[in-house]
Amino acid sequence: MYKTRFSLWGWRKNRAQDPQHMAVSVHQGTSRATAIQRRIRHMIAPEPLDDQEVPISISRNYTIDLSGSQRWNCIVLNMSEPASSTGQHSSMVRFCDAETAYVNTIHQLRSGRIRDAFQSLNRLFDSMTGSKLYLHPKYLTGFWLLCHGVYNACTWINDSGFHLLRELLCFHGQNAAACFQKSASHSSHPVVRLMQSVARMSRDNPSVMKQTFRNAYRAAAESLETKLGQHHPIVLITWTDYFWYFDFPVDPGKNLVARQQIALEEAEAISGREGDVAICLLHNLVFFLFYCIDDSAQARRKLSDLLERTSRRLAAQASPTASSFHVQRAFAFGSLLQGIFILQEYGDLARCRRVIGVTIEWLKNDEGSDAFMHAKMLEMDLFVLTKAWKEGKDLRDLTLAFSKPRSADYNDKKPRRERQRSGEHDV
Repeated sequence: MYKTRFSLWGWRKNRAQDPQHMAVSVHQGTSRATAIQRRIRHMIAPEPLDDQEVPISISRNYTIDLSGSQRWNCIVLNMSEPASSTGQHSSMVRFCDAETAYVNTIHQLRSGRIRDAFQSLNRLFDSMTGSKLYLHPKYLTGFWLLCHGVYNACTWINDSGFHLLRELLCFHGQNAAACFQKSASHSSHPVVRLMQSVARMSRDNPSVMKQTFRNAYRAAAESLETKLGQHHPIVLITWTDYFWYFDFPVDPGKNLVARQQIALEEAEAISGREGDVAICLLHNLVFFLFYCIDDSAQARRKLSDLLERTSRRLAAQASPTASSFHVQRAFAFGSLLQGIFILQEYGDLARCRRVIGVTIEWLKNDEGSDAFMHAKMLEMDLFVLTKAWKEGKDLRDLTLAFSKPRSADYNDKKPRRERQRSGEHDV
């Protein structure tokens, strides 16, 4: 490495640094390798650059730790709900609580309901207390989406110093330090280092935060793909979120539609057409077709299939047995998208509200631990959808909990389709 690179630059290896200045010796008539010799001991990246590199490095390496060395079993990674008596179930519930509180906070800030937003923010802080959240396989990708959303929220409320984001990061960092303090090297734990780096970045170099969030998320996604494979449900969902939240086109070489179809067929062969994995993958495929690549015709066909499968699944279970987390989400999303199609095709608001209302009531009566949370999220979406329809807004661009709203560049009023065609966002 030294001979092929450093010597060409004139650096002399393993020499003590002159305390007064970097001594330069020029030897006439010598080779290029010894023309300029600078005596240095080592080179360290400036802290601002290090703060950009640390999130990417940790996202790439710690993601593998979460899915491997910390021994999350294949049940969770295959998208089935773990038993309620396990620590994995507690971690999943905590992750879902944080997700719900985050969605509520963003909605309320967008609508100017500041007092309600800070109540939701308190719930978000509560859900991020303790160590259970850090054990979820999608913790890091979820964390970058959280940072990205709160960054945008700061721009909505004219928080140019990003105090809200920094407060969240400092709280999260203190919590991480407390959780890992029994470790011999708790100060160098990846989560603690991550929080410290991003908090410093929000204070000293906020202009690079959005790009860093995107790069760190992509590093985590690529790490998951390397560890779990191209057709794994978590990998496919992670790339869909990247496409939507960060508003960057996915590399066509990734062939996400074809990969999702292959994964769906594999899941059907293993667990059946109404299995959790199959329903979860079909849910993601419908979303990707409709919201990400504007293939409404195929999305409608797949939506009919999704609603048929979830309906059969619910009819087959003994009432009032709790349905799985993924069936609840798929049924709620399917009903919401069906309502949007009804408004787009027929303009029948009463029918739309009736279809979504039936799902809300079912969720409220379901015994699943997350059902009531999903009912409240769907109620919120119905309210936003109804208001937007009455005001004549584009239903595709709404901020809805179950449609995974685009969160980047909210001040840009052009539709996402026009931005992509104009090439404003390139990978």
